[in-house]
Parts: sequence; C-alpha cells; structure tokens
Amino acid sequence: MKCQTQVMNKRELSILDAAQTVFAKYGVSKTTMGDIAEAAGVARQTVYNAFATKNDILRATVRLETEKTIAEVRAAWEKSASLEERIDIFHEVGPLRWYEIVQTYPDIAELLEGLHHIAAEEMQKGQLAWENMFIEMFEQQGVESVDPDLSHQDLADFLFYSGKTAKYGAESSDHMRKRLRACKIAFLNLVKR
Repeated sequence: MKCQTQVMNKRELSILDAAQTVFAKYGVSKTTMGDIAEAAGVARQTVYNAFATKNDILRATVRLETEKTIAEVRAAWEKSASLEERIDIFHEVGPLRWYEIVQTYPDIAELLEGLHHIAAEEMQKGQLAWENMFIEMFEQQGVESVDPDLSHQDLADFLFYSGKTAKYGAESSDHMRKRLRACKIAFLNLVKR
C-alpha cells in the first residue's frame, strides 16, 4: 500500500471513495471487499491489488480525509489573516463538520469506533499534522503563551483537543458552535500576540 494519498492513482482514490460510501451505508464490520469492489465498479481482485485488507482501506481512508481537510483549512487560511478567523475556520471544517456528519448519519458512529481500533496510528499521524499546522501558524503570527511553561506544542495540543472533544454531549449544532466559541475564547486568553 502507498504511504501517502498524494501518490495514489485515480483507481485507488476511486476505491477509497467507494469504500467511504459503503462503510457509511453498511458499517465497517458488515462491509466486504466485494461490496467495495462493486461500489467502485472494479473487480474484487483490483481492490485486493491496491489494498491487501479492509483495514488497509480504513487506514488509507483516514489518511485521505485528514489530508483533504487540512488542505481545505490551509486554503481558507490563505484568505484570512487573523488568529480568531483561522480558529473559526478550523472549527467549522474540522470538529463542527464531523459533529454534523454524525448527527446526519448516526450509523457512522460505528465507523468512527472502528477507526479508533484499526486506524489509531493514522489518527495519531493526523493529530500530529494538525498540531504542526497550528505551530506553523503560531510562529507566523507571533503567538506565544501567557504562561512561559506552555510551549507552542502545548498550545497546539490544547487547540486540537478542545475542538475534538467539544462534541461529547453536545445536544445540537448550535450547542456545538457555542462550545467551540468557548474553546476559542479560552484559547485566546492563553496567548499573546
């Protein structure tokens, strides 16, 4: 299997897109490689040639979605200068979007549970990619912590996890937005520019 989705060919990307649709429809445990092949319009052997196992597909899917989301945030950040706007963009494209997907497709919760067990390493790499992007932004904008014991890495970790965990117990998209606003305000009170 390829290391990064940027080097995947169209067929492999098509298989991943089809797999996402099938996983969302049937759940990870009920999805077969045959289901994925049928949805992708290719032979089952073609799927196996690209990805040895369903778990490999799941890991590649996590990597692909992380890369796409980070690229979307980076592109939006190019049009916004302020730290506040950039945090809002991260929250909208990342945590809020995922929250709304789960609310729209409740069965996707099983997919997300499967990801934690199967794709933990990819998820950790994704977290690191997000945090590195935040650190780069902090350096570009001259952001420092008001507490000298908190590094850029600590701030990035807080920004990532406060957004990621805001979904737990949120009752609606509006409630989630308010939580994310509180996370942003808390973060902005931790930093100076």
